[in-house]
Amino acid sequence: MSTTPSKATEDLSIFNPSCSYVPDDQICPDLLDGIFAHVARIAPIKKALELKKINAQAERSITRALARNNHLRIDIHEPAQYRMIGLNREKIKHPDPIIYIQGSHVPAAEAEAILLLILKDVTILKRLSITVEDPDLTNLDLLLDHVIKCERVKLEVLQVHRRKGGQSIPKIAQLIKANAKTLKVIGRIGLQEAAEGCVEEMKLDRLSLMTFDLGLDASSNRIFDNLATIIRSKVTFKHLSYTSFIGFDPTDELIQNFLDACGVQSLRLTMMKGPYISPQPEYMVGKVRRVQHIEMGEVVDKPNIFNSLITYEKIFLKVFPNVDDIHYFQQW
Repeated sequence: MSTTPSKATEDLSIFNPSCSYVPDDQICPDLLDGIFAHVARIAPIKKALELKKINAQAERSITRALARNNHLRIDIHEPAQYRMIGLNREKIKHPDPIIYIQGSHVPAAEAEAILLLILKDVTILKRLSITVEDPDLTNLDLLLDHVIKCERVKLEVLQVHRRKGGQSIPKIAQLIKANAKTLKVIGRIGLQEAAEGCVEEMKLDRLSLMTFDLGLDASSNRIFDNLATIIRSKVTFKHLSYTSFIGFDPTDELIQNFLDACGVQSLRLTMMKGPYISPQPEYMVGKVRRVQHIEMGEVVDKPNIFNSLITYEKIFLKVFPNVDDIHYFQQW
């Protein structure tokens, strides 16, 4: 008695799983899981969340992919102020904010809900990148409130980028305090934000400070007041990157105390112009001994052959005796 091909295939699949037959209209669950996970990583976050509605397999795969992501990106750009109607330019009365979450544009009305869905799925959030161009901080404050309150947020890296000088973001200080025990790297925050947010529990590897939040015409007294506040907070950081319109004077006693108290070992300075140093500075030669590496950058309109900050090298080497050589660069 002969056996039909379909019957033979069925019998083989029972006794020898390696010979099992998969119909052409079925996909291996593991392969499908990989497809959904890949789509969740590259697709706009709004569309990735919508994929959960396809079926239970898609929901599990998307949720697992989002849970493994530990980096949150929030970008709020300045809204368009005008629109073209024919050949005429018309001012927009109520411009819509331009918000991006995880690199995907989202309407302002949906941004909060999408952020909550991301925070709900994430296992632990370790990194946050913020870009701020809009002078109105309403939307940013709303989103950061949820990040600050979320128990799954344990930031190790915080990066802030801004376009407008004189703009201080109070929520940044609250965010720093909420993650004081886990933060290791803080990039490009304002001097006042650091003064308000730094606490004794913080042991940082890198801290990047900018005086831009104090405005373009910030006085030396105001800068020194914030540096003194940071000293009192007892925060420590191994590397300091400092950007300022006013030159960084290594001979100033407060500056030396700041570097020594905070345990700075390497220093990167970016200045619009060099510091004013009196002919007979009141500095103690060799006072700041922890610093072993210095980079000094000059902000210029266009590349120059000569870096004017080189003229300060002799003074810097006297203040920092353990620095063998200073590296110079230009930004434009």
